[in-house]
Amino acid sequence: MFHSSLKIEDSRLSGGWFVALGLVSIILGILGFGSATMLSQFSTLVFGILLLIAGGFQVVSSFRFKEWTGVALNLLMAILQIVTGGLILSNPLEATLMLTLVIAMYLIVSGVFRVVWGFSPVARGNGLVIVSGMVSTFLGMMVWAQWPVSGLWFIGVAIAADLMVDGIQWLAFGFALSKRQRQQVKPA
Repeated sequence: MFHSSLKIEDSRLSGGWFVALGLVSIILGILGFGSATMLSQFSTLVFGILLLIAGGFQVVSSFRFKEWTGVALNLLMAILQIVTGGLILSNPLEATLMLTLVIAMYLIVSGVFRVVWGFSPVARGNGLVIVSGMVSTFLGMMVWAQWPVSGLWFIGVAIAADLMVDGIQWLAFGFALSKRQRQQVKPA
């Protein structure tokens, strides 16, 4: 998103820029849908690399601040990150499949929790929370039911869908901004 101190009337904002951002995001989403398997494995590889880098920095900080009381826990976390990152990089296909299974379990459990919470006295039957929970639970069950095949494409499809939705949002914002800026330019 854009910085909160910017106002829509700010001359630095260009509706055309946000429309272009939206179009690029939508095009990347379409490309992602077309290569969902490759995108799934690539994103898992990037995740593994990021874990290795983070683990390396944790090790350095552990030895740099030896007098810190949390150094042992910090070092254990570093080892976990390095081992996990290494395992992901050593077998990215299997890591992609397992990550998809973890995501499916998360969607099911979080969806059930949202449905229960939606019927609780706190939420007072909040329909959107209930629908959101039902969609998450259904999606998780579909991914789980099609696993391990879903492991090949699901992460890539999720990323591509996010790019598409984000692109649509930026398009709408860009068009609204352009319209508002045109209205402000018109003489009274």
